[in-house]
Amino acid sequence: FRKRTSINYFSMIKEADLHKPVKRVWVLGDLHFGVRSNSLEWLEIQKDFFENFFIPTLKKHYKPGDVLVQVGDTFDNRQSINIRVLHYAVNLFERLGEILCSSICLREGSKLSVELLNEFLSDKLAAFKIPVKIKFTYNPLPKIASGKFDKPTMRQNFIEE
Repeated sequence: FRKRTSINYFSMIKEADLHKPVKRVWVLGDLHFGVRSNSLEWLEIQKDFFENFFIPTLKKHYKPGDVLVQVGDTFDNRQSINIRVLHYAVNLFERLGEILCSSICLREGSKLSVELLNEFLSDKLAAFKIPVKIKFTYNPLPKIASGKFDKPTMRQNFIEE
């Protein structure tokens, strides 16, 4: 008997989200972080795949309603996990959970475009921090009674488009 290190993602899904329509499912199979005796060389190969292929592909082709599912083992369960491997895996899943969207309220007559904004941000932010979906509006962004932005409404606006 071996202790399984995979995560039960179904218990992490909110009940309300189970009834929303899903357009596409992105599937990550067994990841086995920490394989080959926690080889840092192998970790670099995995990092290269995620940083230079998977995340850019996901950001380029992501559409509202898409779901990312990781199935199987996240970590190699034959040994203990190197803290660097664990740190990278946790960081990766945090980033995959946040495909960035941005709502921008423009002033009348503004000439800002997605291309100009991306050009401006490209040398100021890491590529994964630049929003994938940008929505411009001349209407004020929705707020709640405390004056903070109404993030659930803004999220719903992106899903509906």
